[in-house]
Amino acid sequence: MDLAKQISFYGDPAPGLVVNRVVKIGPDTKYVVVTGGEVIRFDIGEKSFAWNFDGAGQYHFDLALVAPPGVLDHTVTAYVNPDPYTNGGK
Repeated sequence: MDLAKQISFYGDPAPGLVVNRVVKIGPDTKYVVVTGGEVIRFDIGEKSFAWNFDGAGQYHFDLALVAPPGVLDHTVTAYVNPDPYTNGGK
């Protein structure tokens, strides 16, 4: 699977202007839990990026796969719960 298809599976970059919530990632952060359909801005020190978790179903992945280069300096796993609005609330 090429990187573009892989990123699309996990969601899409978001402009960061409208987000559902902000998640701060510190040096000890090992994982984040989000819900499908959320747009999250991740703050890592002075850097940030926003991601639209619009992938299908329940999944998890290394957030560094979608973060801009140099933003994350350690592994942070994103655990994505299914979108309750598109999956019948399950």
